[in-house]
Amino acid sequence: MLVLILITVVEVVLVAAGQPTVEVTLKKGVITGSREHALNGYEYYSFSTIPYARPPVGPLRFKDPEPAPAWSGVRNGSLPFPKCPQSSILLMTNYLFTGQEDCLYLNVYTPRPYKSNLPVMVFIHGGAYMVGSAMGSYPPMLPAPLVQKDVVVVAMNYRIGALGFLSTGDSVLPGNLGLKDQTLALQWIQDNIMDLGGDPNRVTIFGISAGGVSSHLHILSPSSAGLFQRAILQSGTALLAPTYVPARKGAISISKALNCTGEKSQQLLACFMNASVENLVNAQSSLTEWFDLPMTVGVQVDGTFLPEHPAVLLRSGRYNKVDVIIGWTKDDGTVITAGMFSEKGEKSLRDVNENFQKVGPILFSLMEEEHPVYLAQRIRFHYMEAANVTLDNEPVFTSLVGDAGFVMPGVQSAEFHAKIPHIKTFIYKLEHCSENSLASILAQTSIRRKIAGHGDDVQYLFQSPPPLGPLSRPQDVQVQDIITTLWTNFAYTGNPTVNGTLGFRWTPVTPEQPLRYLSITTTPTMQSVDKRVKEKEFPDHRLASTQLLLHAGTWDLRSQPRINNPTNNPARRRFLVTFPQDHRLFTEKTWLHSMVRAVQVTLQDVDLVRRALQILRRTPTRDNIRFITVTKFLLSRLRDEDRKGLHIGHLSSTIYWTVKQQGRSGRWQLGTATQIAVTDERSHRNL
Repeated sequence: MLVLILITVVEVVLVAAGQPTVEVTLKKGVITGSREHALNGYEYYSFSTIPYARPPVGPLRFKDPEPAPAWSGVRNGSLPFPKCPQSSILLMTNYLFTGQEDCLYLNVYTPRPYKSNLPVMVFIHGGAYMVGSAMGSYPPMLPAPLVQKDVVVVAMNYRIGALGFLSTGDSVLPGNLGLKDQTLALQWIQDNIMDLGGDPNRVTIFGISAGGVSSHLHILSPSSAGLFQRAILQSGTALLAPTYVPARKGAISISKALNCTGEKSQQLLACFMNASVENLVNAQSSLTEWFDLPMTVGVQVDGTFLPEHPAVLLRSGRYNKVDVIIGWTKDDGTVITAGMFSEKGEKSLRDVNENFQKVGPILFSLMEEEHPVYLAQRIRFHYMEAANVTLDNEPVFTSLVGDAGFVMPGVQSAEFHAKIPHIKTFIYKLEHCSENSLASILAQTSIRRKIAGHGDDVQYLFQSPPPLGPLSRPQDVQVQDIITTLWTNFAYTGNPTVNGTLGFRWTPVTPEQPLRYLSITTTPTMQSVDKRVKEKEFPDHRLASTQLLLHAGTWDLRSQPRINNPTNNPARRRFLVTFPQDHRLFTEKTWLHSMVRAVQVTLQDVDLVRRALQILRRTPTRDNIRFITVTKFLLSRLRDEDRKGLHIGHLSSTIYWTVKQQGRSGRWQLGTATQIAVTDERSHRNL
């Protein structure tokens, strides 16, 4: 299974029995809270298992969440916290069903269990939308390090796996139920948090991996408008390619695993409604194997919660304008590689080296590409040349996986957010290596170097039991204080280094300046984004669907002033963006820049260009013939040194429109246009 988020293995139930309690009256009833103590003796109060939605059971299974009803009497706020149904995954091989469908609850941790106006930080747990819970795992949610900075912390459950993200791709089962659960929880916070010491007008959402993706999706969703003011995206953004899955394919696969017949949407829904919760979860788990993509369930562009693909929403500026922190860890790629270099990961490591044609495109999210194997090989060569993956070069391979999965989506997201005036965007990279790494502990990896692995930033935000915590090394405690101060300063003011007490300044990203991030160590400093990332060499090689949408948008914006582009019409542009992999683009939309959106390549990728020409020849219209002539001439005309780094799409488009607008078709005019295009492309790359 391609795990995007740290998996859960630690089971902890927090019981506050016998401790002093306090009663608070909420909108739906009275609840008791328990007094807790941080390691330094700081006192705060926890309110556990607060219902924010009706139990999604019986006829409410696969329905949008409904607000919880009122309760009578005094509710016990110290009850054990249930998990939503899932398979507990240990080292990517063992599956054990756990959880219950009646699981839509949240926890509140507050220094002031009475009306007040403290900032509120809402944690959304990760787990690849398949595992995890608000507390009791990954790691146990005791947010004392944050609460003792005088903020209110809320952690929620939401439906995961098949129950939260299964979709038939239509109105019968549109999907995204887990995200809609989160939205309802955010609405509950608006209605109730003041009675628990929080300010509903200062809400910051944050999460790691799937939690970071979810937080970003709430920024993009009109359904979540006004429910929060800031967001922190830790090792996960909405541009994480494997988050989005083909809807019906996964639904049909799960129905077959349940021995159901019929593939119509109503038949699929009936199958899922009649299945026991354990059988439904186990059916999904049986289809989830290492290096097996696409995933069976995931986020859907449903037209309501998520109106369009995140890349489209970001480049068009159609999202909720909030301050944002975006970041990753130095070794985020260990979410994959830590397991590969373990006793149970021998097969996956062997697959990478001996069966790369299969696993390479999966690792780099290229499954829907025209030439996924070629592109995967090219990316690998860019980082590692022809070497096999071994423990000796593990740091390079981990960097590659991390760049593909977390760094590039994070950088691109930050660039989009930074374009909005009066909104602050910050980037960080956690480079401090703690005494214990969550990835190393869970995977029992052979990697012996100190790492800042995927999920390791969580141990600084939450008080955890052994083996991950509690933190004891002075430098780890120092970094914890730095991170919690940054995060809570941001929740208070939108400026992580507002008062200068930390001794450094974290500057936001601006469109006019080179990308810089805060390197989080015991002595944080501002650093420039890696040259490979800054020059966008990686996205030129990694042409996943999301990258195509992003590049298409960039090309649109830059080409409009220079070219009379017939696809500037919004309706036609939407067609191109919605179906970037459809070969019909080449025949139904004959203009050259249509090919740019469908297959953005560099001039070195002659095999892709030849494939495009073959497709065009199937429909020998006048424009297609011109198109073929121009492209073939371009390839023959340019020297090798001219080809390096120049985009065939932009070059050919410039040539094509130069010739077309001037009514010329001779060889001399083509040659002149070619030189114009080369000059124009080089200036374009220097913008």
